[in-house]
Amino acid sequence: SLISRACADGDARLIAQKPSGRPGEFLPRPSQTDYSATATAFSNLGPNGEDTVKAIRANIDAYARREGVPAARVPNDAAQNSASGIDPDISPANALLQAPRVARERGLSLERVTRAVEGVRKGRLLGVVGEETVNVGDLNAVLEATR
Repeated sequence: SLISRACADGDARLIAQKPSGRPGEFLPRPSQTDYSATATAFSNLGPNGEDTVKAIRANIDAYARREGVPAARVPNDAAQNSASGIDPDISPANALLQAPRVARERGLSLERVTRAVEGVRKGRLLGVVGEETVNVGDLNAVLEATR
């Protein structure tokens, strides 16, 4: 399987990596499995359950506080866990909201970080399927190369 191959090859582009905690990192979506590719799973919680609402609210609050934005601006992919727990991609909106923090923590211009986001941005499959994405591993690697 793709996941097994990614684990064996250590290909960080195919699976989300647990954040290192170092300043200046773009962060992936929240993970139900703590980013373990050997235990991919989604929550069995229902979409209207109290526990689901609490988890999403906690994700929103943490993101809003970290990025310095109002809770209403937190993108869906930053609020909801990845279904597999290892989705390596985030939305362009999520990446662009993280860009000011990343620029500040890395001592880079916001323009440089925004160009990096745009440089790794992937379009829709065949131009029509799915949504545009930004691979967090690729983005962090591009910025790491600028050090």
